[in-house]
Amino acid sequence: MRRKLLLLCLEGVSAIQAEWLFGNLDSLKRLLKVGDLNTFVHRTLSSFQPVWAEILWGRAWSELGVAAYGRPRGSLNEVTALSEQDLPGPCKLLESRQSVVVNLPLLIPRENRFWLSDGSLPLGSVVSPMDLERCPSLKDYKPRPFSSVALGAGRIAQAVADSVQVETVRLKCAGEIMRAVEWDISVVRLTAFDLLFHLLGVEYLHDRELVFHDQVRDFLSTLDAWLQELLDSFPDAVSCLMSTFGHSPCVARVNLNEILYRGGFCEPASERADFDREQRRAMASLLLQKSAHSGVGADESQTLAVTPCWKFNLAGTVCGSPVQGAIFLNLKERYDGGIVESSEAARLLEDVRQYVVVALKTELGIEPDVWQSEHIGSTGPELIIYADGIEFHNSSIAPAVDAINKPRSAHTCEGFVWLPRGISPRSEAVTPLQLHELLALGSGQEVSYGHG
Repeated sequence: MRRKLLLLCLEGVSAIQAEWLFGNLDSLKRLLKVGDLNTFVHRTLSSFQPVWAEILWGRAWSELGVAAYGRPRGSLNEVTALSEQDLPGPCKLLESRQSVVVNLPLLIPRENRFWLSDGSLPLGSVVSPMDLERCPSLKDYKPRPFSSVALGAGRIAQAVADSVQVETVRLKCAGEIMRAVEWDISVVRLTAFDLLFHLLGVEYLHDRELVFHDQVRDFLSTLDAWLQELLDSFPDAVSCLMSTFGHSPCVARVNLNEILYRGGFCEPASERADFDREQRRAMASLLLQKSAHSGVGADESQTLAVTPCWKFNLAGTVCGSPVQGAIFLNLKERYDGGIVESSEAARLLEDVRQYVVVALKTELGIEPDVWQSEHIGSTGPELIIYADGIEFHNSSIAPAVDAINKPRSAHTCEGFVWLPRGISPRSEAVTPLQLHELLALGSGQEVSYGHG
């Protein structure tokens, strides 16, 4: 028997922070009586897209070829955003179901789907089908409050206000859609928690001394009232709450391409090389100025460098990081401008892995987690690099390691899952593939328990 499934994602909230939320919001206190709070775990990934791919498709991210927001096509210099059209097979959790999906990565408009964009894809609309705009709040729907945390940190008060405003409208839109249409599965992903962690730090939820405390408290009250009303509107729905990531204090931003450049594994494109010396000197000067004023108050924002993505001189590049945290070999058989022979790939990959580990230990005293592909030359990367407290990026010009210009927090590989006891797992920790099966079970779909 198929049942309504309601999945709400409070993105960025860890299991420990979830315990605080469940103890302080009436709607969540009510849920604790009928379900269990578990840790949501995965390793090496620092992007939302691959984790959501596993939850929605029920297949490993490496199988699906999703390691980040996009992947190179044609050459390492041609990166395109990924959507579900690029993934093999249909979205299993939503297949043949009438669904409401709000702010989820990868997903695009489909038949039987009421869709609100997350803003990550270059699509012409943010609402589908268009007649949803009859809902009063839909005319105000915006997927993102600002284009990046880097831009937001330069105007922190406005960024906080924008985050809360966008999320408040998102809640209204989601509630109106779910009450106006027939649906089997509704998945609503909130991102204000994640953005505010980056802007304000890991303690902002319960920091009463924080200048933005009243705004945070008001938003939590809005969320609490919204969730209580939604649970009352759909009392027979199987309701689940989760977060794919938590947060820890950010130690540094790390430019993997600069690390690889130092090791002789990649070279910048000629247009960057022409100005390389001057730009590096300018960056060094900026860092010295910031270091000289390091005694500024903790409430003052730090402006992050917003620079174009790295472009490679392909003739001198054996590997690179065209998307955050992921390293791709520049294989002849895979890319235009590729220079690595298949026969050399395994040896080169081991050299790169060892070098990156040693370089990060030397620079930061941190030994990263490294995932290495068993299928060199597949659609995904050959290496994924993850380290607690580190934000990896692929911007050009920025230094290899920047411990000054950084967000207040970085993603960790642990979030939380709350599930009603009828589908709650026996273990304390839940993986993305296990969550897929539990959600399918909760909605009455047939499931196969092939994943550990």
